[in-house]
Amino acid sequence: MVTLRRVGRRAAGLMAGCLMVGSVAAYEQPLLFRGELALGYDSNVANASASGDRRSDTFAEAVFSVNRLYTAGLFLSMELEGSLRARSYRDYDRLSHVAPEALLRINYRPAGGFHTPTLSGWTSWEHRESRSELRDGSIHRVGASWRQPLTTRITGRLNGRYAWRRADNTVFDHEFRTLGVELEWEPVSSLVVYGGVSRRQGALVTVGGDNPDRKAASRAWLADDAFADAGEEQLAYRLSDSARQYTLGVNHALGSATSLEVQWQYLDAQGSYGAGYRRWIALVAMAHAF
Repeated sequence: MVTLRRVGRRAAGLMAGCLMVGSVAAYEQPLLFRGELALGYDSNVANASASGDRRSDTFAEAVFSVNRLYTAGLFLSMELEGSLRARSYRDYDRLSHVAPEALLRINYRPAGGFHTPTLSGWTSWEHRESRSELRDGSIHRVGASWRQPLTTRITGRLNGRYAWRRADNTVFDHEFRTLGVELEWEPVSSLVVYGGVSRRQGALVTVGGDNPDRKAASRAWLADDAFADAGEEQLAYRLSDSARQYTLGVNHALGSATSLEVQWQYLDAQGSYGAGYRRWIALVAMAHAF
């Protein structure tokens, strides 16, 4: 998420620059390579509702991406990006995974005025290989956003997306849609403070002990191999859900190509038969473009 945010700002800035100079028929930006290292803490890696089933863990993540930006005329640009992400959990290593991803984004800015919005549409495909074979599979996403300058320091964004996952086991097959709003505040040129709230509807996978009511309500369920440490068998259930997610973060540029980001996320999900859960994730990331 950190990488996509910074790439999006790059595209919007370059489009504004093209509009100011006024005569660009077509332009191809040099390849942008980006590396990122992150450390994080997850308070509920199992999405568990019962306190006895909740498990927390720390993780490390590395991301490498390559991005190419093309502009067509004064108002249109296209981004192509390929990335490889690897995440490793300390205690529950079966949740560790490697994920290559390909992304295409189209940006459109209809005029050159300061308050003119940037409209974007994008699609991505990700393949995930996990130590838990049940979780192997692909994730497809499509989305759109409206980025609106509000003042010289504040920008608003409306985001929507639809995602569907196809895993090696049907429990982890699910679809969901998300709608959210974000605000970015840039008090100085080297600092961005952002926050947002989104609502998600679709399906969730929650892990817990044997529960006949949840089995009856589940679209699918099976024994989860990622949490074999528990005293009793842990089952993964796929249920319908509705969730709210809150995000708060700070990105500080340490130079022309390096940035430090601190982010906090909180998820409040409501599922069938009391399967709702709360989860928060803290993340510190260092990124460098070259």
